[in-house]
Amino acid sequence: MNYFSTTVSDRQANHQEVKFHYIESGEPSDPLVLLLHGFPDCWLGWNNQILELAKHFRVVAVDLKGFNDSDKPKSRHLYQPQQICEELSQFIKCLGYNSGTIIGHDLGGIIGWIFAHTNPERVDRFVAISSPHPNIIWKNLHPNSQVNNNWLKFIQLPILPEKTLSSNNFLEICLPHVFSGRSNKHSKDVLYRCLTHAYKYVFNRTVDWTGPLNYFRSFPFYKIREGVTIQCPTLIITGSEDPFCKLEAIVKSAEYCDKFVLKIIDGSMHWPHQERPEQFNKVLMKFLVGNRSKQDLFEDPVDNKDVKSTTIQICLAYIENRII
Repeated sequence: MNYFSTTVSDRQANHQEVKFHYIESGEPSDPLVLLLHGFPDCWLGWNNQILELAKHFRVVAVDLKGFNDSDKPKSRHLYQPQQICEELSQFIKCLGYNSGTIIGHDLGGIIGWIFAHTNPERVDRFVAISSPHPNIIWKNLHPNSQVNNNWLKFIQLPILPEKTLSSNNFLEICLPHVFSGRSNKHSKDVLYRCLTHAYKYVFNRTVDWTGPLNYFRSFPFYKIREGVTIQCPTLIITGSEDPFCKLEAIVKSAEYCDKFVLKIIDGSMHWPHQERPEQFNKVLMKFLVGNRSKQDLFEDPVDNKDVKSTTIQICLAYIENRII
């Protein structure tokens, strides 16, 4: 599929001294959906969602600052959560909107959590994919995963982490569904080959890793004040076999939401929107559009505190009985 067709545009936006590169699709008059990718990734990670979402929304898949074709400042001080969120807030205004739906995966989800807390007037709905709440995630990384607490300590060093990641098989380990080329269909094999070349290009140089790593040099030290919850409707979605984040951490993140839906994609790992796109899109579109009125987007009245507690207990029981 050609994503640079007449229905998708490749654009840039400048806010003060930051240039954002993004892909957009959909009618300018439609509500905004802003897609925030994870690590290591770029706008390309949303290739299975852009056109589906564009049927109902104006979709903007942005390269986060430091990634791909967006600006890549080297100083870690320019990647503080407060500054990242302020720049995203201004980016939304540059697009001509006061607010929109924020969908974030992995690192993009962490940014989305913080953004929903600090800029609630900008967030109509929030979707967190494979991304526990920032108050939870850093203490709940799988110790045997590529991104763990030892890795977080290692990347605090200057230069060496960038050189290490650019010279080893870090991309292949983090994106096994892309680099393994899992498919029996020739057309899919061609797509996987294109994706592998694209990702290798995006992260080809040592400098391509500095910006992405700077998020992990800054974000683990940021905490949301306890007791503060997100008011907007929230979808928390993850794979049942995520090797990076503990499923329990995903479930407990619901405690930071007043209104939430929690979905687990069976058989998927850390990238459910890429590994199981049809199943993922069905869940996503039901949450965003649904078959009912906007007042009844949820399957259960999960804004009720007792129901929230019960839902979390059920999900924790699911983890204990099926996963652990």
